[in-house]
Amino acid sequence: MSKKEFRCDSFIYFASRINFNSPCDWHSLAEIYKWRIERNHWAEEEAKKDMYYYSEIKIGETADFVNRKNSLHYKDGISIRRFVKFNGTKEERLFIESYLRSKYAANRNMVHFGNDYFRCYNSKTIKGAENKFFQYVAEAFSLLERIKGRKYSYESCVG
Repeated sequence: MSKKEFRCDSFIYFASRINFNSPCDWHSLAEIYKWRIERNHWAEEEAKKDMYYYSEIKIGETADFVNRKNSLHYKDGISIRRFVKFNGTKEERLFIESYLRSKYAANRNMVHFGNDYFRCYNSKTIKGAENKFFQYVAEAFSLLERIKGRKYSYESCVG
């Protein structure tokens, strides 16, 4: 008896709290820290805690993009910045997510915590992780194609 795969629209995403590509958002963690100290008159300890909050990124997988995007934004204050859409199974989404997790965990400027969150030591690391996202996803699909013996097509999106 062969198992039937359930294929559906599938998404792999990269999310962060800061959009470094927006002229309206912060440009660095140091800028946020300075703003908190000088303009908001925060104590240094409070400003440092805020840096932990802003230095987090998240990767993930979902079959319900709109619901997940809204949930991350409103519950966690984190926004999906980049994503890939493809027709696939839960198993395939988890494979790609795991590959991304392994690549990011190998970066010495990132600390893995929770299931798929990372804390970055500086703004350059966050920007680099975002910029490498599509490259790492392409590498994961290449491996998946060799394992499964089939070709995958996917759409890369900035959002």
